[in-house]
Amino acid sequence: MKKFTVITLLLLFISFCSSDETGSIVENQSNNEVEVSENIATPTPEEQSSNINLSVVDNFLVCMQQDGLDFYFEGFDENGDPIFSFYENEGVDPMMVLNEDCFSQAEQLALQTSIGVEGFLEYIMNLFFTSQYEQGSDPNDPYSQTGTLTTKEECNEYGCIKVTTGLDTWLDGEVIPGLGISNTAYSLWSEKTVVDDFVNFDVLEPLQKVARWAAQSTVIVIGDRCFDTEFEARQASLYKGYPDAIHLTTDSLSGFFIGKDYIITKSTVSYTLQQQEDYVNQSLIPGEPGEYGSPIGTGYKKQMSCNEIEVEYNNDPINKDEGLQMKLIQGEGPIVQLFDGTYGSGQIVYSDNKCTDLGDLACEGISIIKLEKYTDNVFSAVETWSSWSEKREEIIPLPIRSKTEFENKDVVYIHHPWEANDIGGWYTTVANLASCKGNISREKSFAPGKFWLQTYSDDGSHGAPILDDEGFVIGMISGINGGTDKNTCGNVVGRSNDRNNLGVLSSFLYDGLDVSEAWDAERINSSIATFQSIETSFVPVSNPDIKEIYKWPLNALSPQDAVFETYDYGDSFTESGFPKVELNSPAFEIAKQATLIFVKQTACSTCLENAKDENFAVSCACTGFAVTQDLIVTNDHCISGLEVGDKSTFKTYGGQNVEGTLIGRSRDDGNPDTSELYKELYPGIYGEGDPSLRGDVALFRTNIKMDLVPVKIADSKKLKQHDPIISVGHPGKMSGSGPFVVTAGSILGENWTLPGNSIQFHLPASPGSSGSGVFNLNGELVAQVCCGGSASGMQKESIAFSKYGLIATEVSGGVANPSEGLMRGVVHNPRPYKFSKDVEISLGATTSGAPSNYIKELIELWAPGELGY
Repeated sequence: MKKFTVITLLLLFISFCSSDETGSIVENQSNNEVEVSENIATPTPEEQSSNINLSVVDNFLVCMQQDGLDFYFEGFDENGDPIFSFYENEGVDPMMVLNEDCFSQAEQLALQTSIGVEGFLEYIMNLFFTSQYEQGSDPNDPYSQTGTLTTKEECNEYGCIKVTTGLDTWLDGEVIPGLGISNTAYSLWSEKTVVDDFVNFDVLEPLQKVARWAAQSTVIVIGDRCFDTEFEARQASLYKGYPDAIHLTTDSLSGFFIGKDYIITKSTVSYTLQQQEDYVNQSLIPGEPGEYGSPIGTGYKKQMSCNEIEVEYNNDPINKDEGLQMKLIQGEGPIVQLFDGTYGSGQIVYSDNKCTDLGDLACEGISIIKLEKYTDNVFSAVETWSSWSEKREEIIPLPIRSKTEFENKDVVYIHHPWEANDIGGWYTTVANLASCKGNISREKSFAPGKFWLQTYSDDGSHGAPILDDEGFVIGMISGINGGTDKNTCGNVVGRSNDRNNLGVLSSFLYDGLDVSEAWDAERINSSIATFQSIETSFVPVSNPDIKEIYKWPLNALSPQDAVFETYDYGDSFTESGFPKVELNSPAFEIAKQATLIFVKQTACSTCLENAKDENFAVSCACTGFAVTQDLIVTNDHCISGLEVGDKSTFKTYGGQNVEGTLIGRSRDDGNPDTSELYKELYPGIYGEGDPSLRGDVALFRTNIKMDLVPVKIADSKKLKQHDPIISVGHPGKMSGSGPFVVTAGSILGENWTLPGNSIQFHLPASPGSSGSGVFNLNGELVAQVCCGGSASGMQKESIAFSKYGLIATEVSGGVANPSEGLMRGVVHNPRPYKFSKDVEISLGATTSGAPSNYIKELIELWAPGELGY
C-alpha cells in the first residue's frame, strides 16, 4: 500500500469519474434534491440556493473506491488548510486512475451544480471533513459524518405518528456492483435528548420510594474484560479500520452497596476470561469454534480468546505496514456500572465460594468487592481511572435486616435481567413474601438460607437486593428455581389450563414456570460478619437514608433505541403502533379461533376424531393457523425433524385435537430468489439450495375437518408502513398465563433483499410464537411470524432503502466503540421507571416472516385449488 499526502482536494476530484456500472444502484436511491443541514456543512448562501443533489456526492465516493483509492483526513497544516492522505490499494495503477477523461467528466458534473468546480470542491471539503473535524465526529472514517435529527408527522386514518430520523440528510456508503457494499455508520440515534421523568418522589407509597431510592445503590457488575490499551493511540492515528476498545466481557450480574466502598454480589463475579478460555479449550468439540466472553449475548463476545484477537490483528500485513498494533489486557475487573452512568473498579476482598470451576453451574456463594478506582469513561484503561475517593461520598449504602420475616407483604427487588435489558436496566419488580408456601414451611435441610418469590429473574439478576417498605434489605437474588416444585411455589405456579386472558399486549410479560430464588437476611449477614472479622474497619449501615438523588430518565437510550427511525405514538396508539380505538376489533376473535397449538412433532396416538377437551396446559412446539378446515400453516423451522408425510398433533382454540400430515415445506419448494439489486451487488453468493432464503413456511393437512372458521388470505402488496396488525401465538415464556397470547403492532416494511418472501413488523417474538399468523383489522392473513431480530437490522433491510434510498448505511455506536449502545452489561442505561410485578420482554421488538402472497403461492403449490379463491 502506497501513501500520498496533499493539502488540496484537486487530486481527489481528478480521480472522480462517472461510471455506467453504478447507474442502477443510484437509480434505486432517493434522487430528491434536499437542502443540506447547517449541522452537516456550512455552505455559502450561493451553495445553499443551489440545492446540491446528494446523489452526486454519493457518486463521488463510490467512484473513488472503485478507482482503488481511499482517502483520510489528517488534520490541518500551519495555514489552516485541511490535509488529506491518499492510500493506493494494492494492484492499482495510479496513472489509470488519475486520467484526464475522469477529470473532464467530473468538471462537467461540478459545473452543473451552478457553483463551479472550486465551489463544488469547497462544498465537498466542508461536508465531509472540516465540519466533522470541528464538531467532534469521527475523523478516522471518511464516511462518518454529522447530521441533524428531524421530526415529522406521518398520519393515517387513526392519527399521526411523530417520526424522528436523520436519514433524510445522511450520505450512503460505498456501493460496488459485484463486490457488495461498505457501510456508512449512522450514529444519530445516540444524539437523542434524554429527559428526566416527572415523578414526584414525596407523594409515592413507601415501597415505591424505596424502589427509586435503592436503585441509586444498585449496580451492574462484570467480573472481567479484554481491553485494548493501544486504542487511543490507534484512534489518534486517524486510521479507518480501528477495532473496538473492549473486545470481550464476562456476563453481567446485579449487586448493591453495603458500604461507601463495598459492593456485595454473587460469587460468580470471580469468573475470569482466562478461566473461561481454559474451560473452552478443554471442552471444545473438535472442529467446532469456541465462544469467548459473554456466552448469551449480554455483553461482548467473539469466537477468539483475548490473546488470539491480538495475534490476528497484529499479524495483519496492512496493520503492520501502518504501524497499527494493539495490546490487549484482561483481568481488570471486577468493574461496576452505577445508576448515574459512571463506573467503579476494585478487587474481590471476600468470597465464601471462589467458583474456581467454570463448568460448575451450581456454583453458589457471596462475594464482596472493594472499589478503588472511578471513571465516567469505561473505554479507558482502569489504571488511568481516578481514585474512588472522588465518588464515595455520593454513595448511600443499603442496610440489611437482621432476619427475614415471611409475612403477607410486598417487597421489591432491583435487578438487571438479561432477557429484558434491551430496553434498559434497573428493573423494580414487586413480589409478595407469602405467595409461595415454601417460604412459610421451608425446611432448612431442603434449602438452608433460601426463599422464593413468585416473579421473574434470570442470571443477570443474581446479586440483586430485595427490600421491604422500610428500606431494609431482606434478601438477595441467588438464582432461579422450578417454581412448580411443591417445596417452593408449586401452590401458585403451573402451566395454565385455560386460554390466556391478559388482553391485547404490545410486549410479552415474562410468566414462565420458574421463580426467583433468594438468600435470606441471615445468610447475607453471616457472610458480612465473616468479612468484618477480616476487615475490622468495615462497619455496615444500620438504618436507611431514603431520599432521591438521581431522577430516572424518561426516555433512556438503550439497545432498542439504536435505530434509524424512532416513533412517538402519542395517545392514539399503543407502544407498538397499534391504534387504541381498534383494541376491541372483532378481528382479534377471528384470529384467535383460527389459531392452533402445535403440540408435538410425533404421531397422535390418542387423538380421536372430533375429540375436544378443555385441557390447555399442554407444552407446545410452535403456533399454527388454519387457512381451510383441513389445512394448517406453521413455520418450516418448527418441523426441522420431520419429513413430508410425517404426522404431528395440533389443538384448536375450541379445544379440538387433530392430527396433521406434513404435505409441504419451503426448504424444499420455496423461492430463494433475491432482488435484482442484491444480485447485482453479490452475484452468486447464495445458491439455490440455501433454505434460509426460502420463507420458512410449512403446511399440514388434517385427518378430520376442524371445527373453526379458516382465515382468508389478503394481498400483502397493499401493506404500508404503520398499518395496524394483530397476532396470536403461544410463547413458552408466558405459559403460566396460558396459550393464545394476543399481541398488536404495526407494519414496518418489505425486506429489500427478499422482497417476495420476507416482511418486517413491530410485534414481540419469543420461542413458541413461531408460526403465528399476522392479521389485518378484517381478520385476514397478511403475514406470518418467523423470526425476531434487532430493530436496527430490520429497519436497514426495509425502510432505510425503500423510504430513504440508503443501501449501505448501518447503525453504529460512535467513536469510542462501534458496538456501544448495542451491547449490554458494560454500557447500560436505566430503563424508564416502572414499578410492577411484570417484567416486560420483547418491548418494541421487530419481527419478520413470510408475507401472505408468498404463503398463498406455496399453498397453491402444495394443495392446488383447495383455497377456493
